[in-house]
Amino acid sequence: MNCKNITLVAALVVTMAFTGCSSQKTTDEQVSDATSVEVAVAQNGTVETNYVYSGKTAPVETADVFSTINVKVKKVNFDIGDVVNAGDILFEMDTESYATSLKVQQANYTAAKANVSTAQTALNTVNGASMQMQIENARVAMENAKLARDTVKIDFDNKSVLFTQGYIAQTEMDAVKDTYTKAETAYNQASQAYELTKGQLVEENTQKAQDALNAAQASANAAAAQMESIQKSIRDAKVKSPINGVVTENNVTAGTVLSSTAVPFVISNTSSVIVDVSVSEQIINSLANGQSVGVKIAAVSPDKLNGTIKTINPAANAKGTYDVDIEISNTSGAIKSGMFAEVSFDKEKGENTVVVTRDAVVSKNNEDYVFIEKDGVVTKTIVVMGIDDGETVQILKGVNVGDNVVVKGQTYINDGDSVEVVKDDSNAVESTETKGE
Repeated sequence: MNCKNITLVAALVVTMAFTGCSSQKTTDEQVSDATSVEVAVAQNGTVETNYVYSGKTAPVETADVFSTINVKVKKVNFDIGDVVNAGDILFEMDTESYATSLKVQQANYTAAKANVSTAQTALNTVNGASMQMQIENARVAMENAKLARDTVKIDFDNKSVLFTQGYIAQTEMDAVKDTYTKAETAYNQASQAYELTKGQLVEENTQKAQDALNAAQASANAAAAQMESIQKSIRDAKVKSPINGVVTENNVTAGTVLSSTAVPFVISNTSSVIVDVSVSEQIINSLANGQSVGVKIAAVSPDKLNGTIKTINPAANAKGTYDVDIEISNTSGAIKSGMFAEVSFDKEKGENTVVVTRDAVVSKNNEDYVFIEKDGVVTKTIVVMGIDDGETVQILKGVNVGDNVVVKGQTYINDGDSVEVVKDDSNAVESTETKGE
Protein backbone atom coordinates (compact mmCIF):
# COMPACT_ATOMS: atom_id res chain seq x y z
CA MET A 1 0.00 0.00 0.00
CA ASN A 2 2.72 2.39 0.87
CA CYS A 3 4.64 1.40 -2.22
CA LYS A 4 1.62 2.15 -4.45
CA ASN A 5 1.16 5.56 -2.90
CA ILE A 6 4.82 6.40 -3.45
CA THR A 7 4.55 5.31 -7.10
CA LEU A 8 1.47 7.47 -7.66
CA VAL A 9 3.08 10.54 -6.10
CA ALA A 10 6.16 10.08 -8.25
CA ALA A 11 4.02 9.81 -11.40
CA LEU A 12 2.20 13.00 -10.50
CA VAL A 13 5.48 14.84 -9.91
CA VAL A 14 6.81 13.70 -13.29
CA THR A 15 3.57 14.71 -15.01
CA MET A 16 3.66 18.14 -13.39
CA ALA A 17 7.29 18.59 -14.38
CA PHE A 18 6.54 17.84 -18.05
CA THR A 19 3.51 20.08 -17.89
CA GLY A 20 5.64 22.92 -16.51
CA CYS A 21 8.24 22.44 -19.25
CA SER A 22 5.54 22.48 -21.90
CA SER A 23 4.12 25.70 -20.50
CA GLN A 24 7.61 27.36 -20.48
CA LYS A 25 8.26 26.23 -24.07
CA THR A 26 4.98 27.75 -25.22
CA THR A 27 5.90 31.08 -23.58
CA ASP A 28 9.38 31.10 -25.24
CA GLU A 29 7.87 30.42 -28.65
CA GLN A 30 5.47 33.31 -28.22
CA VAL A 31 8.35 35.65 -27.38
CA SER A 32 10.43 34.48 -30.36
CA ASP A 33 7.63 35.02 -32.89
CA ALA A 34 9.00 38.59 -33.44
CA THR A 35 12.26 38.32 -35.41
CA SER A 36 15.05 40.61 -34.23
CA VAL A 37 16.16 43.01 -36.96
CA GLU A 38 18.14 46.20 -37.27
CA VAL A 39 16.79 49.15 -39.26
CA ALA A 40 18.22 52.36 -40.68
CA VAL A 41 16.31 55.49 -41.59
CA ALA A 42 16.44 56.20 -45.35
CA GLN A 43 18.06 59.57 -46.00
CA ASN A 44 19.03 61.85 -48.82
CA GLY A 45 22.70 61.46 -49.65
CA THR A 46 25.32 61.11 -52.35
CA VAL A 47 26.38 57.96 -54.12
CA GLU A 48 28.96 57.69 -56.86
CA THR A 49 31.07 55.27 -58.82
CA ASN A 50 34.61 56.03 -59.84
CA TYR A 51 37.46 55.18 -62.14
CA VAL A 52 40.45 54.53 -59.88
CA TYR A 53 44.07 54.92 -61.01
CA SER A 54 47.18 54.43 -58.92
CA GLY A 55 50.41 56.37 -58.75
CA LYS A 56 53.04 57.62 -56.35
CA THR A 57 53.52 60.97 -54.68
CA ALA A 58 56.33 63.31 -55.71
CA PRO A 59 57.38 66.83 -54.61
CA VAL A 60 55.62 69.69 -56.36
CA GLU A 61 59.06 71.21 -57.02
CA THR A 62 62.60 69.82 -56.97
CA ALA A 63 65.90 71.66 -57.39
CA ASP A 64 69.32 70.11 -58.09
CA VAL A 65 71.93 72.44 -56.60
CA PHE A 66 75.45 72.61 -58.08
CA SER A 67 78.55 74.69 -57.50
CA THR A 68 80.01 76.75 -60.36
CA ILE A 69 83.56 76.40 -59.02
CA ASN A 70 85.49 73.21 -58.42
CA VAL A 71 87.63 73.57 -55.33
CA LYS A 72 87.54 72.01 -51.88
CA VAL A 73 84.41 72.34 -49.75
CA LYS A 74 85.00 74.53 -46.72
CA LYS A 75 81.75 74.08 -44.77
CA VAL A 76 78.42 72.19 -45.00
CA ASN A 77 75.47 73.83 -43.23
CA PHE A 78 72.55 71.41 -43.79
CA ASP A 79 71.88 67.69 -43.95
CA ILE A 80 69.16 65.37 -45.26
CA GLY A 81 65.78 66.13 -43.70
CA ASP A 82 66.59 69.72 -42.80
CA VAL A 83 64.09 72.42 -43.80
CA VAL A 84 65.60 75.26 -45.83
CA ASN A 85 64.39 78.55 -47.26
CA ALA A 86 65.28 80.07 -50.60
CA GLY A 87 68.58 81.91 -50.14
CA ASP A 88 69.90 79.76 -47.28
CA ILE A 89 73.59 78.87 -47.72
CA LEU A 90 73.74 75.09 -48.15
CA PHE A 91 77.54 74.81 -48.30
CA GLU A 92 80.61 77.01 -48.82
CA MET A 93 83.68 76.50 -51.02
CA ASP A 94 87.28 77.37 -50.09
CA THR A 95 88.08 80.73 -51.76
CA GLU A 96 91.69 81.22 -50.61
CA SER A 97 93.17 80.76 -54.08
CA TYR A 98 90.58 83.10 -55.57
CA ALA A 99 91.36 85.76 -52.99
CA THR A 100 95.05 85.64 -53.99
CA SER A 101 94.19 85.86 -57.68
CA LEU A 102 91.89 88.80 -56.99
CA LYS A 103 94.70 90.81 -55.38
CA VAL A 104 96.94 90.25 -58.37
CA GLN A 105 94.18 91.15 -60.80
CA GLN A 106 93.34 94.30 -58.88
CA ALA A 107 96.96 95.44 -59.21
CA ASN A 108 96.90 94.62 -62.91
CA TYR A 109 93.69 96.60 -63.33
CA THR A 110 95.19 99.60 -61.57
CA ALA A 111 98.19 99.52 -63.91
CA ALA A 112 95.90 99.16 -66.93
CA LYS A 113 93.86 102.19 -65.87
CA ALA A 114 97.08 104.18 -65.49
CA ASN A 115 98.02 103.19 -69.03
CA VAL A 116 94.64 104.37 -70.25
CA SER A 117 95.13 107.71 -68.59
CA THR A 118 98.58 108.06 -70.14
CA ALA A 119 97.33 107.08 -73.57
CA GLN A 120 94.50 109.57 -73.32
CA THR A 121 96.90 112.31 -72.40
CA ALA A 122 99.14 111.38 -75.35
CA LEU A 123 96.20 111.61 -77.70
CA ASN A 124 95.15 114.98 -76.32
CA THR A 125 98.60 116.51 -76.75
CA VAL A 126 99.68 114.91 -80.02
CA ASN A 127 98.72 118.08 -81.96
CA GLY A 128 100.11 120.44 -79.33
CA ALA A 129 102.94 122.90 -79.77
CA SER A 130 105.47 120.91 -77.79
CA MET A 131 106.39 117.50 -79.16
CA GLN A 132 108.95 117.20 -76.41
CA MET A 133 106.20 117.10 -73.85
CA GLN A 134 104.50 114.36 -75.82
CA ILE A 135 107.70 112.43 -76.11
CA GLU A 136 108.35 112.82 -72.41
CA ASN A 137 104.87 111.63 -71.56
CA ALA A 138 105.32 108.63 -73.80
CA ARG A 139 108.61 107.87 -72.14
CA VAL A 140 107.06 108.09 -68.67
CA ALA A 141 104.26 105.80 -69.77
CA MET A 142 106.79 103.34 -71.08
CA GLU A 143 108.77 103.48 -67.85
CA ASN A 144 105.61 102.96 -65.81
CA ALA A 145 104.65 100.02 -67.95
CA LYS A 146 108.13 98.60 -67.64
CA LEU A 147 108.04 99.02 -63.88
CA ALA A 148 104.67 97.30 -63.71
CA ARG A 149 105.95 94.55 -65.99
CA ASP A 150 109.10 94.05 -63.94
CA THR A 151 107.11 93.94 -60.71
CA VAL A 152 104.76 91.33 -62.06
CA LYS A 153 107.67 89.36 -63.56
CA ILE A 154 109.26 89.01 -60.15
CA ASP A 155 106.03 87.58 -58.80
CA PHE A 156 105.73 85.36 -61.89
CA ASP A 157 109.26 83.98 -61.49
CA ASN A 158 108.74 83.30 -57.79
CA LYS A 159 105.41 81.59 -58.37
CA SER A 160 106.88 79.51 -61.18
CA VAL A 161 109.39 78.03 -58.76
CA LEU A 162 106.67 77.36 -56.17
CA PHE A 163 104.45 75.78 -58.82
CA THR A 164 107.25 73.51 -59.99
CA GLN A 165 107.72 72.37 -56.40
CA GLY A 166 103.98 71.78 -56.01
CA TYR A 167 103.28 74.50 -53.45
CA ILE A 168 100.62 76.40 -55.40
CA ALA A 169 97.64 75.33 -57.49
CA GLN A 170 97.35 75.47 -61.26
CA THR A 171 94.62 78.11 -61.04
CA GLU A 172 96.84 80.47 -59.11
CA MET A 173 99.74 79.89 -61.50
CA ASP A 174 97.50 80.57 -64.48
CA ALA A 175 96.31 83.83 -62.93
CA VAL A 176 99.88 85.04 -62.30
CA LYS A 177 100.93 84.07 -65.82
CA ASP A 178 97.95 85.92 -67.27
CA THR A 179 98.87 89.03 -65.27
CA TYR A 180 102.44 88.88 -66.46
CA THR A 181 101.41 88.44 -70.09
CA LYS A 182 99.16 91.45 -69.91
CA ALA A 183 101.85 93.55 -68.21
CA GLU A 184 104.32 92.56 -70.92
CA THR A 185 101.79 93.52 -73.56
CA ALA A 186 101.17 96.84 -71.85
CA TYR A 187 104.87 97.53 -71.75
CA ASN A 188 105.31 96.68 -75.42
CA GLN A 189 102.46 98.96 -76.31
CA ALA A 190 103.87 101.81 -74.24
CA SER A 191 107.30 101.27 -75.78
CA GLN A 192 105.85 101.35 -79.29
CA ALA A 193 103.92 104.49 -78.44
CA TYR A 194 107.08 106.15 -77.26
CA GLU A 195 108.96 105.27 -80.42
CA LEU A 196 106.12 106.45 -82.61
CA THR A 197 105.93 109.74 -80.73
CA LYS A 198 109.58 110.36 -81.39
CA GLY A 199 109.76 109.33 -85.02
CA GLN A 200 106.44 109.85 -86.74
CA LEU A 201 104.61 112.83 -88.10
CA VAL A 202 101.87 114.46 -86.09
CA GLU A 203 99.15 112.91 -88.25
CA GLU A 204 100.62 109.49 -87.86
CA ASN A 205 101.16 110.05 -84.20
CA THR A 206 97.53 110.98 -83.77
CA GLN A 207 96.41 107.67 -85.24
CA LYS A 208 98.96 105.74 -83.29
CA ALA A 209 98.00 107.51 -80.09
CA GLN A 210 94.38 106.62 -80.67
CA ASP A 211 95.33 103.01 -81.27
CA ALA A 212 97.40 103.02 -78.12
CA LEU A 213 94.50 104.42 -76.16
CA ASN A 214 92.18 101.79 -77.58
CA ALA A 215 94.62 99.06 -76.71
CA ALA A 216 95.12 100.41 -73.21
CA GLN A 217 91.36 100.64 -72.72
CA ALA A 218 90.91 97.09 -74.00
CA SER A 219 93.57 95.89 -71.60
CA ALA A 220 91.84 97.72 -68.74
CA ASN A 221 88.49 96.26 -69.75
CA ALA A 222 89.95 92.76 -69.88
CA ALA A 223 91.49 93.26 -66.44
CA ALA A 224 88.15 94.51 -65.09
CA ALA A 225 86.32 91.54 -66.60
CA GLN A 226 88.82 89.12 -65.12
CA MET A 227 88.49 90.81 -61.75
CA GLU A 228 84.70 90.63 -61.90
CA SER A 229 84.91 86.94 -62.85
CA ILE A 230 87.03 86.22 -59.79
CA GLN A 231 84.69 88.24 -57.58
CA LYS A 232 81.73 86.31 -58.96
CA SER A 233 83.46 83.01 -58.19
CA ILE A 234 84.00 84.20 -54.63
CA ARG A 235 80.31 85.12 -54.36
CA ASP A 236 79.29 81.80 -55.90
CA ALA A 237 81.41 79.96 -53.34
CA LYS A 238 78.44 80.37 -51.01
CA VAL A 239 76.04 77.90 -52.63
CA LYS A 240 72.44 78.81 -51.82
CA SER A 241 69.11 77.02 -52.03
CA PRO A 242 66.99 78.37 -54.91
CA ILE A 243 63.68 77.24 -53.35
CA ASN A 244 61.94 76.59 -50.05
CA GLY A 245 61.88 72.92 -49.18
CA VAL A 246 63.54 69.96 -47.50
CA VAL A 247 66.99 68.53 -48.17
CA THR A 248 66.47 65.12 -49.79
CA GLU A 249 70.03 64.52 -51.01
CA ASN A 250 73.40 65.65 -49.63
CA ASN A 251 76.56 64.41 -51.35
CA VAL A 252 78.87 67.10 -49.97
CA THR A 253 81.62 66.54 -47.41
CA ALA A 254 83.72 69.33 -45.91
CA GLY A 255 87.40 69.16 -46.85
CA THR A 256 86.83 67.27 -50.11
CA VAL A 257 86.36 68.22 -53.74
CA LEU A 258 82.83 67.84 -55.11
CA SER A 259 82.06 64.62 -56.95
CA SER A 260 81.68 64.94 -60.71
CA THR A 261 79.04 62.17 -60.83
CA ALA A 262 76.67 63.09 -58.00
CA VAL A 263 74.41 66.10 -57.51
CA PRO A 264 75.75 67.98 -54.45
CA PHE A 265 72.34 68.88 -52.97
CA VAL A 266 68.73 68.15 -53.89
CA ILE A 267 65.98 70.32 -52.39
CA SER A 268 62.36 69.11 -52.57
CA ASN A 269 59.36 71.34 -52.00
CA THR A 270 56.68 69.10 -50.46
CA SER A 271 54.29 71.83 -49.30
CA SER A 272 52.20 70.22 -52.03
CA VAL A 273 52.73 66.87 -53.69
CA ILE A 274 52.03 65.61 -57.18
CA VAL A 275 50.55 62.25 -58.11
CA ASP A 276 51.11 61.31 -61.75
CA VAL A 277 48.57 58.83 -63.13
CA SER A 278 47.95 57.50 -66.62
CA VAL A 279 44.27 57.45 -67.57
CA SER A 280 42.46 55.77 -70.44
CA GLU A 281 40.94 57.41 -73.48
CA GLN A 282 37.47 56.68 -72.07
CA ILE A 283 37.76 59.44 -69.47
CA ILE A 284 40.44 61.83 -70.77
CA ASN A 285 37.89 64.16 -72.38
CA SER A 286 35.88 64.41 -69.14
CA LEU A 287 38.83 65.88 -67.24
CA ALA A 288 39.87 69.54 -66.98
CA ASN A 289 42.59 71.53 -65.26
CA GLY A 290 41.44 72.72 -61.82
CA GLN A 291 38.93 69.88 -61.45
CA SER A 292 38.67 68.40 -57.94
CA VAL A 293 39.29 64.69 -57.47
CA GLY A 294 39.56 62.32 -54.51
CA VAL A 295 42.94 60.90 -53.59
CA LYS A 296 43.40 58.08 -51.09
CA ILE A 297 46.81 57.67 -49.50
CA ALA A 298 46.43 54.77 -47.08
CA ALA A 299 49.69 55.53 -45.29
CA VAL A 300 48.35 58.96 -44.31
CA SER A 301 44.57 58.63 -43.85
CA PRO A 302 41.77 56.12 -44.44
CA ASP A 303 39.71 58.98 -45.89
CA LYS A 304 40.06 60.52 -49.32
CA LEU A 305 42.06 63.73 -49.58
CA ASN A 306 41.15 66.60 -51.87
CA GLY A 307 43.23 66.83 -55.00
CA THR A 308 43.21 69.17 -57.99
CA ILE A 309 44.10 68.35 -61.58
CA LYS A 310 47.17 70.44 -62.39
CA THR A 311 48.17 69.30 -65.87
CA ILE A 312 46.72 67.04 -68.56
CA ASN A 313 48.93 65.80 -71.36
CA PRO A 314 46.80 65.77 -74.54
CA ALA A 315 49.22 63.37 -76.25
CA ALA A 316 49.11 59.66 -75.45
CA ASN A 317 52.25 58.08 -74.04
CA ALA A 318 53.94 54.94 -75.34
CA LYS A 319 51.33 52.78 -73.57
CA GLY A 320 48.42 54.57 -75.19
CA THR A 321 47.30 56.30 -71.99
CA TYR A 322 47.33 59.96 -70.99
CA ASP A 323 49.43 61.42 -68.19
CA VAL A 324 47.53 63.52 -65.64
CA ASP A 325 49.16 65.32 -62.69
CA ILE A 326 47.14 65.72 -59.48
CA GLU A 327 48.25 68.26 -56.86
CA ILE A 328 47.47 67.69 -53.17
CA SER A 329 48.10 70.21 -50.38
CA ASN A 330 50.59 68.92 -47.80
CA THR A 331 50.97 71.73 -45.28
CA SER A 332 51.18 69.21 -42.44
CA GLY A 333 54.06 67.39 -44.11
CA ALA A 334 52.43 64.01 -43.48
CA ILE A 335 52.61 62.99 -47.14
CA LYS A 336 56.10 61.81 -48.03
CA SER A 337 57.56 61.48 -51.48
CA GLY A 338 57.06 58.01 -52.97
CA MET A 339 53.88 57.07 -51.09
CA PHE A 340 51.31 54.93 -52.94
CA ALA A 341 48.16 56.84 -53.91
CA GLU A 342 44.84 56.02 -55.57
CA VAL A 343 43.10 58.77 -57.55
CA SER A 344 39.33 58.54 -58.09
CA PHE A 345 37.66 60.17 -61.09
CA ASP A 346 33.85 60.36 -61.09
CA LYS A 347 32.08 57.86 -63.34
CA GLU A 348 28.50 58.30 -62.11
CA LYS A 349 27.27 60.52 -59.30
CA GLY A 350 23.90 61.04 -57.68
CA GLU A 351 23.46 63.87 -55.18
CA ASN A 352 20.57 64.68 -52.83
CA THR A 353 18.99 61.32 -53.61
CA VAL A 354 17.51 58.52 -51.48
CA VAL A 355 20.24 56.04 -50.52
CA VAL A 356 20.36 52.85 -48.47
CA THR A 357 23.06 50.32 -47.69
CA ARG A 358 23.54 47.80 -50.49
CA ASP A 359 22.96 44.87 -48.11
CA ALA A 360 19.44 46.13 -47.35
CA VAL A 361 18.29 45.24 -50.88
CA VAL A 362 17.29 41.63 -51.46
CA SER A 363 17.55 40.43 -55.05
CA LYS A 364 15.51 37.31 -55.62
CA ASN A 365 13.35 35.83 -58.39
CA ASN A 366 14.24 38.67 -60.78
CA GLU A 367 13.06 41.37 -58.43
CA ASP A 368 14.78 43.77 -56.03
CA TYR A 369 13.05 44.63 -52.79
CA VAL A 370 13.53 45.90 -49.25
CA PHE A 371 11.58 45.51 -46.04
CA ILE A 372 10.19 48.68 -44.49
CA GLU A 373 9.36 48.45 -40.79
CA LYS A 374 6.48 50.33 -39.22
CA ASP A 375 4.99 49.73 -35.77
CA GLY A 376 6.80 46.37 -35.45
CA VAL A 377 5.58 44.98 -38.78
CA VAL A 378 7.58 44.80 -42.03
CA THR A 379 6.30 45.38 -45.54
CA LYS A 380 8.03 43.96 -48.58
CA THR A 381 8.56 46.82 -51.02
CA ILE A 382 9.78 46.48 -54.62
CA VAL A 383 12.47 49.06 -55.44
CA VAL A 384 14.16 50.47 -58.51
CA MET A 385 17.88 50.88 -57.99
CA GLY A 386 20.11 53.52 -59.56
CA ILE A 387 23.83 54.06 -58.95
CA ASP A 388 25.43 51.24 -56.96
CA ASP A 389 28.94 51.66 -55.54
CA GLY A 390 28.95 48.26 -53.83
CA GLU A 391 28.30 49.65 -50.36
CA THR A 392 25.56 52.20 -50.93
CA VAL A 393 22.81 52.14 -53.55
CA GLN A 394 20.59 54.86 -54.94
CA ILE A 395 16.84 54.10 -54.70
CA LEU A 396 14.95 55.70 -57.55
CA LYS A 397 11.57 54.28 -56.56
CA GLY A 398 10.06 52.41 -53.61
CA VAL A 399 11.65 54.08 -50.58
CA ASN A 400 11.04 57.54 -49.20
CA VAL A 401 13.18 59.64 -46.91
CA GLY A 402 12.37 58.73 -43.32
CA ASP A 403 11.36 55.10 -44.01
CA ASN A 404 12.77 52.52 -41.57
CA VAL A 405 14.56 50.09 -43.88
CA VAL A 406 15.63 46.73 -42.48
CA VAL A 407 19.39 46.44 -42.89
CA LYS A 408 20.06 43.30 -40.85
CA GLY A 409 17.90 40.23 -40.56
CA GLN A 410 16.08 40.84 -43.85
CA THR A 411 16.85 37.36 -45.17
CA TYR A 412 14.91 35.77 -42.30
CA ILE A 413 11.63 37.65 -42.64
CA ASN A 414 8.67 37.77 -44.99
CA ASP A 415 6.08 40.35 -45.91
CA GLY A 416 3.84 41.13 -42.93
CA ASP A 417 6.08 39.52 -40.29
CA SER A 418 6.31 40.98 -36.82
CA VAL A 419 9.78 42.12 -35.89
CA GLU A 420 11.65 43.40 -32.89
CA VAL A 421 13.95 46.32 -33.72
CA VAL A 422 17.26 46.17 -31.92
CA LYS A 423 19.95 48.81 -31.91
CA ASP A 424 23.01 46.85 -30.88
CA ASP A 425 24.71 45.31 -33.91
CA SER A 426 25.90 42.23 -32.07
CA ASN A 427 22.41 41.51 -30.69
CA ALA A 428 20.83 41.93 -34.13
CA VAL A 429 23.29 39.52 -35.72
CA GLU A 430 22.95 37.04 -32.87
CA SER A 431 19.15 37.13 -33.08
CA THR A 432 19.08 36.53 -36.82
CA GLU A 433 21.57 33.69 -36.51
CA THR A 434 19.44 32.06 -33.81
CA LYS A 435 16.33 32.43 -35.93
CA GLY A 436 18.09 30.91 -38.89
CA GLU A 437 19.08 27.85 -36.88
